[in-house]
Amino acid sequence: SPEEVDAFHIPSGPAAELFHALQDFVFRRTEHIYGTPFAVHPDPIAMAYAIQPGLVTERRITGLAMELNAGKLRGASVRTEGENVTAIMDIDVGAYAKLLRRIGSLQVTRSAFGGSSG
Repeated sequence: SPEEVDAFHIPSGPAAELFHALQDFVFRRTEHIYGTPFAVHPDPIAMAYAIQPGLVTERRITGLAMELNAGKLRGASVRTEGENVTAIMDIDVGAYAKLLRRIGSLQVTRSAFGGSSG
């Protein structure tokens, strides 16, 4: 929700402004389509799960496929038969925010990617 995004206390600056602009777009769109603002962060949450599996509070093994037909659900994940994915249904938001702050505080240098540090 917008309130949960605000709880992350993202520092001000161009990157934060872009982040909030992108989230505002998603919130407006989901509210228009589904009647409530929400956002889905599949890639960051999947990476957080890989780093710290304990932050996931609910998961389900299920079948999912991507909707390819035109319409409101185009590009959405839809349930199918089978058990081909682990769907993360809920996370410990506080632990996720702490992990994001910890990652955000890391100092990245060129040498971390095999280049010279200068």
